[in-house]
Amino acid sequence: MDNHAFLALAAVVNPRAPPTSDALAEQLGSDFCGWPTLLEYAERHRVMPFFANRLRALGWMAGTAIPVDADLQARMDKTIRDSAFAELAALAELRRISERFAGHGVTPILLKGLALSQLCFDKIGWRTNHDIDLLIKPAELATCDRLLGEMDYLRVEPHPALDLSQTERWRRLHKDWVYIHRSRRTIVEVHYRLFDNEPLCAEVDLGEIEPLDLFGQHQVLSLTGEALRSYLALHGLLHSWSRLKWLIDYELIRPAATRGRARRVPIRVADRLGDKLFSSPTRPMARGYSRTEMLVRSSLNAMAGGGAQELEQTKFGTTIKNISHYLISIRPAYWIAEFRYDLADRSRDGDAASGPSGFLDRMGSWIRRKAGFDSGLRH
Repeated sequence: MDNHAFLALAAVVNPRAPPTSDALAEQLGSDFCGWPTLLEYAERHRVMPFFANRLRALGWMAGTAIPVDADLQARMDKTIRDSAFAELAALAELRRISERFAGHGVTPILLKGLALSQLCFDKIGWRTNHDIDLLIKPAELATCDRLLGEMDYLRVEPHPALDLSQTERWRRLHKDWVYIHRSRRTIVEVHYRLFDNEPLCAEVDLGEIEPLDLFGQHQVLSLTGEALRSYLALHGLLHSWSRLKWLIDYELIRPAATRGRARRVPIRVADRLGDKLFSSPTRPMARGYSRTEMLVRSSLNAMAGGGAQELEQTKFGTTIKNISHYLISIRPAYWIAEFRYDLADRSRDGDAASGPSGFLDRMGSWIRRKAGFDSGLRH
């Protein structure tokens, strides 16, 4: 891998071995890209609060050849404060929603978000959280939809203008409904299954849940143990591990003693990515063509190949990510579900978004219409 800025970011936020300032300065080397560039990468990978806290703990690298200047320190201090404020606001909103749901017999499982802030860091202001992800029973969806509407949330996916048959089609293809609060702009994702590809859900044992106390303020249900590890590994892999944030989450919740055991492909990919980026010395890349090795290479490319750009903004980024999904499992039911989803997928790559529709796009639209997947609305 020749993206030195990305590797420098990984060195700063290494969850396995927090560096000293002198060791980090030596690791970054004489060709260090500079802190402003690293801040761009930290923002793109959604690790700015962790990055800022790590550098502040290192005295902003004082006494080394690469100190962080005062303006950047002030900017990162603000990031830490903003992150803490956002998490406190999310915690208050989560409690409000949970109490409303509980009054109607709904007790959701909190996925990611504040649960990982508690489990990974045991403090606020260290993790970027943008939304509230709740897992409910499928039969509770209509109730939650109504309750969130009464709480001034607007449903944005599936679009409210869809008729009943189109909404049901969406429900079969997707894992969640998405809401935005009209005034506070809080985003809530109500999951009625863990993954869009339904056969994949069997990989996570929903019996492995336990109460989790969030910073002494609110108690929720959370995945735990192997279920949480499997979920994070699959979630990261489905996104081609394009954000370093997800790999840090995985590393921090997984006991070191479990590394190296025989595991399924998603776990092996996550472990090898961690070994490549966070072990010392770093382990060489495998050159074989097993599913695991190909997924590790494609994930590293998704992480670092686009520089400070999001994966979806890079040329063919979404397409390559979707193709990689076919390597996750070789079960026929999984492949059929993945193919059905891809036929219905209306996402646009950065290379295609500004150009006219070509023959393949028109052909894809024709197949979607004939297969009954295309609602005619953009989401």
